[in-house]
Amino acid sequence: MFHKMWKMKSTPSSLIYGWRAFQDRLPTKDRLSRVGIRLQNSLCCLCNSNEESVEHLLVACNVSSLIWNICDKWFGIQTVHHCTPIEHFLGFCHTGVVGKGFRMRGIVWLTIISLVWKHRNEIIFRNGVCDAVEVFAFTQVKTWAIIKAKFDKVVFSFSEWCIDPLSCIKMSS
Repeated sequence: MFHKMWKMKSTPSSLIYGWRAFQDRLPTKDRLSRVGIRLQNSLCCLCNSNEESVEHLLVACNVSSLIWNICDKWFGIQTVHHCTPIEHFLGFCHTGVVGKGFRMRGIVWLTIISLVWKHRNEIIFRNGVCDAVEVFAFTQVKTWAIIKAKFDKVVFSFSEWCIDPLSCIKMSS
């Protein structure tokens, strides 16, 4: 499993977030509590309704689910969102693409989880406001920039990427 993730041409920080999510090593509130750190509450700061765990924060939370649903609509696909990061990664990356397309979808997945984590930290440490649409919009910008920088023969524009990412991926595969 890890070898597939490490083959993604994503940013090093996104790869680290992915690896830590797969290993349940992100310092979520439930993990901090398990190692004896006392917190004011253990609720997810995105939805304020469930305990914050890796699975909840990145996949099951209403806010992260909204981000994944927006992404599914963007790609023009319907998929089942699995509960664990590994299952979610595999389900997301294998939908409708192979080869370079798998790696490009992997970059999108890694970018979303890293941005959800950073958004969570912005809310906790800087009193930020929860905004799923903002996270997704930044995902589009960041993934396009990564793909343009890391893949040869990528000829699609940012606007083409935003309008029809699946065609852009197929065009580049």
